[in-house]
Amino acid sequence: NADFNKILAYLQQFSVAENDGLKLYFSTMDEKTDEYIIKISSATLTGGSRGAFCVITNVTDSLKDVKVLLIQTLLFTVILTIIIGTLLTLWIYKGVISPIKKLNNAIRKVAMGNLDFSLKSTATDEFGQLFNSFEKMREHLKSSIERQIASEEENKELITNVSHDLKTPLTAIKGY
Repeated sequence: NADFNKILAYLQQFSVAENDGLKLYFSTMDEKTDEYIIKISSATLTGGSRGAFCVITNVTDSLKDVKVLLIQTLLFTVILTIIIGTLLTLWIYKGVISPIKKLNNAIRKVAMGNLDFSLKSTATDEFGQLFNSFEKMREHLKSSIERQIASEEENKELITNVSHDLKTPLTAIKGY
């Protein structure tokens, strides 16, 4: 490989003993323009002789891998954000919007004069307290209207009785 030969020629200018752990950057400077990171380290071989080894990493290929990884991470983040947003929306709808709609329907029924329904809630949160307060108000309003209707019926009956009681003596007086 032509790149490998160029890298070897480049590495020969460095003394391993002086540059143990050295990291170098190398570009082939041709049309392909592959770029490499080279790490040189010294080593003691089994016979006691000293040597060096180097790790050569093709940065161009690594950057392609990093680019793919970044795209995958971004895509995963977007999908995760959409899923979490959807779940939060459903949770808010169930916990906030749905009770508000129930309360709004109950208010419309009261406005039309229909008090023959019940708005009970087993929840102990703020909406549960609001539903229970609304139910007490509806029951109080219904009993108040029932008392008013009963009072009006009693008044009509009283007027009818008084009218009848007055007509009887008047009829007797006219007869004389």
